[in-house]
Amino acid sequence: MTAHATAIVVLVLHVAGEAPQGADPESVPASAARHEAANAALALQKRWHLRLLPEKYPEVDPALLGSLWSERMLRDILGRGTDHFISFAAPRELQGGRTIELKTVRHNSVNARVPATTTSAMYPLTLGGPFLEYDGLLHTAYVNKDVFVPDAILEVADRKWYTAEARRTERTKEEDAEVTVTEYLLEFDDDPIEAARGTLTFHRHVRKLNEAEGKMTRFSAIFVRFRHARDERAPYELQIGTPEQRSLTAWFYAGKPYALLREQMTVWTGIYRRETGD
Repeated sequence: MTAHATAIVVLVLHVAGEAPQGADPESVPASAARHEAANAALALQKRWHLRLLPEKYPEVDPALLGSLWSERMLRDILGRGTDHFISFAAPRELQGGRTIELKTVRHNSVNARVPATTTSAMYPLTLGGPFLEYDGLLHTAYVNKDVFVPDAILEVADRKWYTAEARRTERTKEEDAEVTVTEYLLEFDDDPIEAARGTLTFHRHVRKLNEAEGKMTRFSAIFVRFRHARDERAPYELQIGTPEQRSLTAWFYAGKPYALLREQMTVWTGIYRRETGD
């Protein structure tokens, strides 16, 4: 996302289950939700035919789905800009099945007659392991008490990173829209933060949703640090070689168990911070 984008996107997740009368509504559903998420993770792995998912991975903790997250962007001189929010319904508000609501607010110029335009859509949501599934697509997410990353590469072991994502192509006059799921497992021989250049084993699995089997790739690759600002909070931008003689662009962060992949970026991609005072 750029500082000059012109849309606000708000994601609202509603999680099923109500606390028994007199119980703490924020703690009682937690264990049941985690058990449900573990079963859902296995179901998602089977449904999407995931082949590279490691046995151990960081999970999206349902207990954290009661927070408001934001990624606030700068506005231009005319007042146009983007703030992004991801809102999870508080446990006491939960009713029915899980859903995710996507809301976009377009901030117009200060001179515009209409200051903002809002659109929204709501989809059923499945939460399991590190995955969010909605609108017929799959996302790999990371969450802790400080940040939420809805499209993430996850550190699953020392120098070992994983992600999976499903994308839908645009429908044309000649062809219907297609959904393709892509998994990456990156096993670095050299630390992607410490090393300016190094090697890794590149694993990739690509499958179209209407295909029984996908294509598996294993490749000995190199990576090169393309840029990094002196500010340690800034990402380490890496170019990772592929068998097609092109590169993947990834952003790693010092001391963080998540990264971002440019090829997976959508309007909702980013690193969201917990709102205070909500």
